[in-house]
Amino acid sequence: MATPTSSPSRVPGSPTVSSPVPSASGPATAAAALRLDGVGRLTLGMSVAQAQRAGLLVDHPDFQCGTVMTATFERQYPGVYPDWGQRGPLRGILVKDVDRYRTDRGIGIGSTLEQVRAAYGAELSELPRTTTYFDDISNEAAGAWLGSKVRVITNGKRYLALLIPASGDGAGTVTGLWIGGINAKGQLVTVKGC
Repeated sequence: MATPTSSPSRVPGSPTVSSPVPSASGPATAAAALRLDGVGRLTLGMSVAQAQRAGLLVDHPDFQCGTVMTATFERQYPGVYPDWGQRGPLRGILVKDVDRYRTDRGIGIGSTLEQVRAAYGAELSELPRTTTYFDDISNEAAGAWLGSKVRVITNGKRYLALLIPASGDGAGTVTGLWIGGINAKGQLVTVKGC
C-alpha cells in the first residue's frame, strides 16, 4: 500500500490498466466503465457545448448552474452527478447508489475494501483527509462519513476516489466514487457542484 509523503506536490500511486482482476459483477461495459478521466462518454474537460451537442445538457437560465441534465442523460447515467461548475468544462463526477459502473478491474458500488485492495494492491493510496492531499476538506458531514482516510487511485493528473465509510451504513464497502483532477499544488480537486 502506498504511504503518503509529506510533499503536497505528488499524489502517490499510478494506475495500470492491464491484468484486470474480476469481481462478482465483472468489468463494466464501455458505457458504464469508470476511468480516471470519466465514465462512459463523460470525460473530464468536456465542454458544456459538447455535452449539449450530445443531448446530455440543455441551457436553463432558472437553474443555479445555467444548465440542466436531460432525460437522455438521466437514462444513460443514472446515479451520476457531473460537476460542470458555472459553465464548464466538466471538472468532476460523483457516482452514487447505482451498482452499474465498474472499473476495468471490476470495482464499483458495493465492492468491499478487501476487493478494492486485492484489485489495486500497491496502486491504492489511503490518504489522510487533510489539505496536504485535498483542496477542500470543509465538508464536515463528508468527513464524518468518510472517516480520516480516503482510498484513491491516481495517475498524477486525475484521480478516482473510492468512498468507503468507516462506520454506519455501508461501512467497509464502496458507497460512492469521485472522479476529478489534481491541481498545481498536487491536491485532489474535490467534486463541488456549481
